[in-house]
Formats: sequence, C-alpha cells, structure tokens
Amino acid sequence: MSTGPGDEAPASPEVVEAAVRVVVALNLWKTGEMDAAAEVLLKATQLAPNYSGAHLAYAQTLLARGDMLAGWREYVWRKPFNPKTKTLVAEIGVPEWTGETAKDCRLLVICDEGLGDAIMFARYLPLAAERVGRVVVGWGPEHSALFTGMDGVSAVFASAPKRDEFDAYVMICDLPLVFKTTLETIPAPIPYMPLNERKRQGWSARLGPLSAKGTFRVGINWAGSPAHARDAQRSLRFEQLRPLLEIDGISFISLQKEVRERDRAPLADAGNVLDVSESLEGFDDTAALIANLDLVVTVDSAVAHLAGALGATTWVLLPKPSDWRWLLDRHDSPWYPTARLFRQQRHGDWDSVLREAKQELRRLTVPDRS
Repeated sequence: MSTGPGDEAPASPEVVEAAVRVVVALNLWKTGEMDAAAEVLLKATQLAPNYSGAHLAYAQTLLARGDMLAGWREYVWRKPFNPKTKTLVAEIGVPEWTGETAKDCRLLVICDEGLGDAIMFARYLPLAAERVGRVVVGWGPEHSALFTGMDGVSAVFASAPKRDEFDAYVMICDLPLVFKTTLETIPAPIPYMPLNERKRQGWSARLGPLSAKGTFRVGINWAGSPAHARDAQRSLRFEQLRPLLEIDGISFISLQKEVRERDRAPLADAGNVLDVSESLEGFDDTAALIANLDLVVTVDSAVAHLAGALGATTWVLLPKPSDWRWLLDRHDSPWYPTARLFRQQRHGDWDSVLREAKQELRRLTVPDRS
C-alpha cells in the first residue's frame, strides 16, 4: 500500500488528515482488517479529493479484496507517482486510448510501472491488437527482450519512441480498466509470454547432466529489486532458504540475476545450488531457463510473474501483508493458474512459510514408501 503524497505536499489541513488516515489504514491492513481499512481510505479520498496518495491506497485495498471494477478506476491515481511517464505523456501530444476499435490506429503501450507489472498485464496486448491496427510496446532493453515475438505486438522500443510513430497511447497498467476486468474475466491464456527456442535448447544442454542424475530441478529466487519500496518485507537472505536446501535429490538453480553482496559467500558455499547469474543477461534468458525446470520457488518479484506467465509450476513466498495482486488469504491466483501461494500468517514470520514449503517440496520429491 502506498503512503506517499504523490504530487501534493501535505500542506492543507485536509491533506494532512487524509495522509494520517492512509497510515492508519496501512496498520489496519497489516492486521488483516481490510474492510476497516477500506472505510478509512474512502473517507480520506472524500476529505481530500485531489490527494493521489489516498486514492492509490484505496485502489490497492479494493483490488486486494477482489473489488476490481472500482479498484481499477481508483488505480489510475498511481500516475502522479511516476515522473518518467508523466513527462512522456506531456510530450507526445496524442490521445489516450480507452478501448475503442480503430483499425488504422498505431497504439503505444507504455510500461509505466515495474517489470513484474509489465509481465502481468502483457496478457492484454493480444486483446488490444484485435481493436487497433498496430501495437508497439516500450520502453527499455528489458521490454525488448521480453515482448519481441509476442502475439499482437508489432514492435518493441528499447528507448522512448518518437511522437510521429503512433496515434494514441495507453499505460499497460490501465489495460485491466480498459477491458473492464473482474475476478471472473481475468484473461489467463497461459502461457502467453514468448520463448526463445534457441536459448531454451541451450539451457537444456547445459542442465543435461542434472537430468542424467535423475534429480528434481528447482529454480530459486529469494530477492526482488532492492529499489522496491517494500524490498525489506518481500525479499529474503539466501541463508533463509537453508531448510529447502536440506532436501536430498534436488538440484537447485539460482534465478537471481543480481546477487547481493551479503548472499555471495553463502551461495558459493552451497554445494547443491548452481549459480548461473553470469548467463542471465536478459529476462529472455531467465524465461528459457525456467522452461527447463520442474519447479520455481520465488519471492514476490518479476521472476514470479515470468514463471506464472510461462505456465511453470510456481511457488510464491508472500509476506504479510502481501501485495494487492495476490488478493487475500488465497493459496491460488486467478492471474497465474499454475502458481501456489505460501503466505506469512504473522508479519515478518518467514520461518513458518519455509517450513510449509519444505514439507510440500519433500512430498513432491520423496517417494511415499508406506
């Protein structure tokens, strides 16, 4: 949940009080009192109608509860928090696409939030392509590696495109609003991300010796981006995975592209974990590696979204409170049918999450001799 002020410094008494209510709601969310949090935030938006921080927090609360139509309408208030996309929209001078059919339209889909968001909402790109003449996606080298070759995508820009190259734009995180998505209508045509077959075969050859040993191949990803606002809550230290690593008959493959300094020595000392970080140049490399695994165990990160979008068997380790996209109390995800969610029952308690995951992993890999 956001607690930031967005565009507005909390100067007026109304905004100050609304900001306080956002903090109160965050504490209610931590204790699981979601209805009370939503009520507090609704009053905050009424008190300071132009305070984007209150609207965004309210949106996340609604979406977490599964009230998606109302949640998507409020979620547009995230935009003041992103100066990069605000500047682009101000400069391009073309209208925002709201879902109308226009077969001659060149539509720019802007990846306006994190990489995980881009992967999560990429499922809408083929739907958008059915209504317009051409869909282009941007921008960033990571988007080019991910989306090139995806159904419905005509081009992927590695940098900000020129104004005369498109006729309208839409933020990728607004596509659920454009398509009026509810829990029952989430598009889930898994898999929907493209796969580089040459790279998949390359990983198959590299991991071949593991197959010869007959071992179960598990990809592990224990930390997301350090720049994420909730990194301390959602990321683990490598050493915390030791309960999983104790299970015999498993070959673990690290899916961490960037290994933090604190994790380097423990990772190097782990005899049953293959560190391939030097080979993960782009997310297309990670996707090709995932396609060769039996299971992915990951924290809430872009890797979780990528594995889910590829249709890989995926276990997601979630903090309490979890991000809105994983909903409340569920152990499955309507966004990713092959994912299973392992949730903290108490804020900060990873030990119980990893014990549960260890039990389930042992059940998968150790034959029942009864």
